[in-house]
Amino acid sequence: VFYALVTTMRSESTALFIDLLNLVTARVIGDNNLIMGSCHVAHDCKIGSNNIFANNTLFGGHVIVEDCTHTAGAVVVHQFCHIGSFSFLGGGSVVAQDVPRYTMVAGDRAELRGLNLEGLRRNGFSDQEGTEPKESI
Repeated sequence: VFYALVTTMRSESTALFIDLLNLVTARVIGDNNLIMGSCHVAHDCKIGSNNIFANNTLFGGHVIVEDCTHTAGAVVVHQFCHIGSFSFLGGGSVVAQDVPRYTMVAGDRAELRGLNLEGLRRNGFSDQEGTEPKESI
């Protein structure tokens, strides 16, 4: 189902046309997401709200992305991975395992790089709240 409230960043009028005999497989995409050019959201993905996916971000099937996550460009997420809220995936990362909430990952076979302190600050977390997740990691 495509709703009338789908918008684009362009100022001119836009439309989405789907002709007969097309199969659009199951996926769920929440509210207020920015999905840039050449991104791919595969079958059975669940995308939360308030996410930003830069160009060429690719999600394999059954990926779950929580809220307020950001990806840099050319990120690949393997099927069945879970991406936690307020996480950041660095440019060119290949994510083959779950990404914990509040963290940054980067690299080919992405590794934990630390807390996403800048992302937490931008989302209204205080300095003390930003360091609390460190203890759980």
